[in-house]
Amino acid sequence: MKIGRKLIAVVLTVMIVFTSVVLLQRYLEVKRMCTIFNERKQTTIANFAQIVEMVNKKLETYAIESTYWDEMVKAVENKDTDWFKSSVEQIVLTANNYNGVWIFNKDKTPVFSTGTEEKGFIPEFPIPAETFDLLLDGKVVCHFFIKTSKGFMEINGAKIYPGSDPARQTTPRGYFFAGKLWDTSYITNIAKMTSLNIYIYPYDEKLLEDESNFQEGKIFFTHTFCGWDKKPLAIVKAWSEFTQLKAINKAFTQDMYLFLGFASTLLAIILYVIVKWINRPLKLISETLAKDDTAFIKKLQEEKSEFGDVAGLISKFFQQRDILNENEQKYKMIFDTANDSILLMQKDKYIDCNEKTLELFGCTREQILNSQPYIFSPPRQPDGRDSTEKALEYIKAAIAGQPQRFEWLHWRYDKSTFDAEVSLNTFTMGSQNYIQTIVRDISKHKKAEAEMKRLNYNLEEANQELRNFVYVASHDLREPLRKITAFGGMLQKSLKNKLLEEDTENLGFMIEGAHRMNKMIEGLLAYSKVSTKAHLPQDIDLNEIVSQLREFELSVMIEEMQAVICVPNPLPHIHVDVTQIRQLMQNLLANGLKFHKPDAVPQVFITSKPAANGMVRIEITDNGIGIKPEYLQSIFTMFKKLHTPKDYEGTGIGLTICKKIVERFCGKIGVESIPGIGSTFWFTVPSAVTSVASEHTAGKADNI
Repeated sequence: MKIGRKLIAVVLTVMIVFTSVVLLQRYLEVKRMCTIFNERKQTTIANFAQIVEMVNKKLETYAIESTYWDEMVKAVENKDTDWFKSSVEQIVLTANNYNGVWIFNKDKTPVFSTGTEEKGFIPEFPIPAETFDLLLDGKVVCHFFIKTSKGFMEINGAKIYPGSDPARQTTPRGYFFAGKLWDTSYITNIAKMTSLNIYIYPYDEKLLEDESNFQEGKIFFTHTFCGWDKKPLAIVKAWSEFTQLKAINKAFTQDMYLFLGFASTLLAIILYVIVKWINRPLKLISETLAKDDTAFIKKLQEEKSEFGDVAGLISKFFQQRDILNENEQKYKMIFDTANDSILLMQKDKYIDCNEKTLELFGCTREQILNSQPYIFSPPRQPDGRDSTEKALEYIKAAIAGQPQRFEWLHWRYDKSTFDAEVSLNTFTMGSQNYIQTIVRDISKHKKAEAEMKRLNYNLEEANQELRNFVYVASHDLREPLRKITAFGGMLQKSLKNKLLEEDTENLGFMIEGAHRMNKMIEGLLAYSKVSTKAHLPQDIDLNEIVSQLREFELSVMIEEMQAVICVPNPLPHIHVDVTQIRQLMQNLLANGLKFHKPDAVPQVFITSKPAANGMVRIEITDNGIGIKPEYLQSIFTMFKKLHTPKDYEGTGIGLTICKKIVERFCGKIGVESIPGIGSTFWFTVPSAVTSVASEHTAGKADNI
């Protein structure tokens, strides 16, 4: 059968199936609407029950709350009619529009009753007193209906207890019943709330019959009111109309006529299109694919139709096939000429490799293919683990989709070993999973790494020896200096007024030089301790460090100079070695106080601001003599002094120590200065790891 006839048969089959589906859909729609009808009926019944329960809730709440009044208990015990009239009667008849209330004492003797007679109220409660306890047995409130001359009245009752007994554990002090008549206005109100037509009849089993009609969309249901003895007393008959069903049935008939007309027209159009527009393009496409020649569809590609698009895709497919063949050749060339060994593995066997693999492992392709990867490994790896076991773990992880990269000790075919970096990556081609293995020889890198470790070890030993030398030399140098100082002092005292003036001055120079030399050695020791006596950094409050320096180390200098150290705003918390940051701040603050102008009171300001990369910048500004621009870079050099000892004491090591401390924290240090105006020394240190709120009040100046 030719394609045209096949298409016609397919179209006819589709139309038949489509018509059957429409009819089945109608059947299912009717069934679904029937389900919706029943669900709506159940929902309507449930909603009605909820509304009835809701409108009764106010009466029930009043009955419960009234029985907890201590005034109610007193009124029942004293038979206080005046209280009942002023409290209960007003609430029942005026505030809540209830139609009756009956109150009994604990002996079930009537104490008070009130209500609206035109609403069916009768002074004598129509329920036997001996049934009160039975009705309220284990319940907070009871609920039932009674029949009156005006209709059916809904009753809620509860036992009376004092407010001090909310759990109702004591003997009841009385009984309280309240009622509401289901009259025409009350029923009309409920009908509006439920959108139902509602009627109440005396109980009759015939009224229980379900008169619901699915075709007409009418929903009927009944609700039974029970008396105090739980026997049916009345029946509420309610109904509503589901008009959508009539509309759906009518619309379906119209839709069927429209569908038949549409289906006939559509069938004629489809048959025409199949005959004229499908057979010819399909024939051209078939010849193109059979003869692998796009000349048959050259004109077809110009048509603005799906067949024109298909013809274009076929031409593009032929072009991409040629490009794919070219790319495959390029990939093979890259694969074969790569500098790393590349192997293709399926499961745990090699199925392909490049030329570099043969060179690296020193074997032929046949010796690689179908072999397992762990045969090119020694029995155990450097960590002592079995090579086969460890290799299978990596392969299993790679198959699970987790790329692997690790170092491995390989065997060449001649059993010589070499260190390699291995990468395993899984990919899927067709329905098969493959593992691409890249092996890179890192023997030279490993040797260089070992040599680097050896050099680092030697360097560390040399640094340690240097530190030991500085420490020992400094201590050994201090001993003769102490003797020079001590004996020089003794000579100065014993030879006082016995030496020539020039000899006395020279002796003073010698002692003063020994003192300066001792301070320089102490400075060297302090410089070496920055590295040798360092502690782990921790979060500290810089405000506390400054406060302690002013109170202890710098207190004498501050008092003698009447100096002022000002912290305009609270300083941040930083992450540093607490001992070294203390030494750093002491050196910089002491410099700010020491290099002051003779005619001015020394003032030092400490401020801070955020810096990049989690650092903070601390600035210490003084009103001192300042520094000339040509010396700004050299002042951090060891033993570099800009003034003579007569003018300002010092060894020239303090700022060098500051620079080394800051650099240990990976920070920077510098100075900005105007001669005659003052200087600002700044440095950056890491901010605190854990943000700690400052205990100082923001904006409050801290002055001494």
